[in-house]
Amino acid sequence: MRIVRDAIMDRVKQLPMHPFMYEHDQLCDLNDGSVRFFTVYHYRISYQIAGKLILIIRVRHTSREPLEY
Repeated sequence: MRIVRDAIMDRVKQLPMHPFMYEHDQLCDLNDGSVRFFTVYHYRISYQIAGKLILIIRVRHTSREPLEY
């Protein structure tokens, strides 16, 4: 589990330098382009770009049924 956590944290630490590098999150109903996601191992991490802030919205295992938000 530590390997997975470290891999996720490595990606999260890169977000301030390249916040738009990942694709738009299609599961977000009212996505104006600010909600994006990436996958590490079998975890899907959704985040929102809000000005200079990057907010982690959701961390979900990909085997779970996706929920819209």
